[in-house]
Amino acid sequence: MKTKSDVRDQPDCVSVKAPVRGHFIGGREVFVEGRELIDVRNPTNGDVIARIPHGSEAEVEAAYRSARGAFESAEWGGLSVRARARLNCLRAQAMPAHHWEWVICRKIGGLFRT
Repeated sequence: MKTKSDVRDQPDCVSVKAPVRGHFIGGREVFVEGRELIDVRNPTNGDVIARIPHGSEAEVEAAYRSARGAFESAEWGGLSVRARARLNCLRAQAMPAHHWEWVICRKIGGLFRT
């Protein structure tokens, strides 16, 4: 198992075979081309699970506005932390191709069990 120091010591120029994904903004995946890709790592073991392009200032602002709007909405923001965690776990469980999300969600969800 890799430690945090192992992950930090890895050079950024290592070629990694991982799916290239877009940014998730406003309920959809937004793909951009022509930018340097950065690694997305599994926080439990440091493995590269995807690669995404660097976001522009405009994309960061759009993501922020979308997230803020969702959080302030009654549909999401009105839910308890426990209810949001359960919904995220159900979402991850429904997508077997993204099993790692379910594993992480289960670990985080354990914090909310009584």
